Amino acid sequence: ALAGTGHSALVQWSAREGERALDAARAAHDGPTRAERLQTAVRQLARASALGLVPSVELENKLGQVLFTLARAAEAEPHLARAIELDASNRSARVFLARALVLRGAHDEALALLERVFALDPRDPGLPVALAELLRAAPDHAGAAGLRARLER
Repeated sequence: ALAGTGHSALVQWSAREGERALDAARAAHDGPTRAERLQTAVRQLARASALGLVPSVELENKLGQVLFTLARAAEAEPHLARAIELDASNRSARVFLARALVLRGAHDEALALLERVFALDPRDPGLPVALAELLRAAPDHAGAAGLRARLER
């Protein structure tokens, strides 16, 4: 039981350190310092994710979003997908996963995620950004154009 307690403490400590690094990145005024602090956040959050015995929607979502922000979209995908698996109503993970999918050309999959976000909350603040990225990548995508028309109503 003591080993489990130590393990749990390490997971919690790693998650807290990841949060601190994210806060420091938000406060950083220059790009290199921000990037360095985001990298620290990734290391700590990834450690907490890997060691965690109980899956955490928040942890997986944050880790995926930080990886995406660092232009590591392929690495972000499984964490964002896991967050959605753990909480089917998680809009932010869906938006970021859609953005990652757009980068690798999986436009139909990205649209399906954005359609679900629209169904959950048509006013989700991430939806217009992700949809604009999809339309830039696939300007003739009929489904994306249809979603844009519904979003603009």
